[in-house]
Amino acid sequence: MSIKTKHSKNYLITAATFEEIQLLFQYLKKNYNFKKINTQHFVFDVHNHHWHLVITGVGMVSTSYHLGKLSANKYDWAVNIGIAGAFDKALKIGEIVIIQEDIFSEMGAEDGSHFIPLSQLHLGNEKIIPKKLFVPKFFSYIKTVKAITVNTVHGKLSSIKKVTKLYQPQVETMESAAFYFACEQNKWKNCVIRSISNYVEKRNKDKWNIPLAIKNLNDLMIRFIEQS
Repeated sequence: MSIKTKHSKNYLITAATFEEIQLLFQYLKKNYNFKKINTQHFVFDVHNHHWHLVITGVGMVSTSYHLGKLSANKYDWAVNIGIAGAFDKALKIGEIVIIQEDIFSEMGAEDGSHFIPLSQLHLGNEKIIPKKLFVPKFFSYIKTVKAITVNTVHGKLSSIKKVTKLYQPQVETMESAAFYFACEQNKWKNCVIRSISNYVEKRNKDKWNIPLAIKNLNDLMIRFIEQS
């Protein structure tokens, strides 16, 4: 890894899967020097800054584990990128959003057909509103949304109706609340940027557009890194 100079900065980009970050990775690999730390962690030197790309794996547990391994590092900004499903039909497929509020929507207890959130059990808070959220001016035009983070993506009408009534989410992911929680603990400035790949409805992959969502997201990140 190159030595950090006086004016250089360390940035962290995480994604759950390589596919979600592949276009960005290929662009950086083609144009800049890099070092492979391991099979999931690469560092690219771009315009005197160091961009760490880390593939965490899918889900909250894997995300938390890999960010925990990085907790001794100092990052000037950490960002999680990837795709997301949208409850809000005003969001377009392929649209980029920034998550400004997140919820561990499955944290709680069942009482028959009634769900009790963690906060009502007085065992913590299921809501994450990052105090160290930082959105660079480059992204200032992007819509901010409320999200839930889940272990099981919704695909059944009854469960979609239930979680919508309880939390009124606009999007859902499988990692974002865990990312925010870890970054807050590590005292890193942070942000989650997601691209809409599908609507949250009865599962029908024929209506999804993952390639478009990934392309739009990676193109955006390439432009951002080049101007940083």
